[in-house]
Amino acid sequence: MKAKSYVSVFLALVMTILCITSVSAAVGNGMISPLWLYTNTASCTINFDGTDGTVSISVIGTSSVTRITATVDFYYKNWLGVWVEDDQGWEFDVNSTRLKVTENFEAKSGREYKAVLNATVYSDSSSETVSDTGTGECP
Repeated sequence: MKAKSYVSVFLALVMTILCITSVSAAVGNGMISPLWLYTNTASCTINFDGTDGTVSISVIGTSSVTRITATVDFYYKNWLGVWVEDDQGWEFDVNSTRLKVTENFEAKSGREYKAVLNATVYSDSSSETVSDTGTGECP
């Protein structure tokens, strides 16, 4: 009977070590990189200079990219802490390997804003969708 309990404890210990090893291998260097075939980078940021706000987006494709389309949905956080979609938003369509744009907006001091970038990157007859979100609070 004692031998069975030792075997059970030993097997539980081995399984625990294997689980820890698997998690460590999955985490690797601690960085999580998107898996994109045609896109090198995609970013969306919000910055402020007083109450003058800017939304900057950048989508850079690989050398095989022929077209990039993108929409940016724009939100502000109301007094209840709920994101509300603003009428302001932007759409872009370029026949290029890169899309870099900065748009301006008038902000209210103390209000938090969010811009959500959704882009489609085309390469020959294939495409992939990439996205990023930028947030910021107007000082």
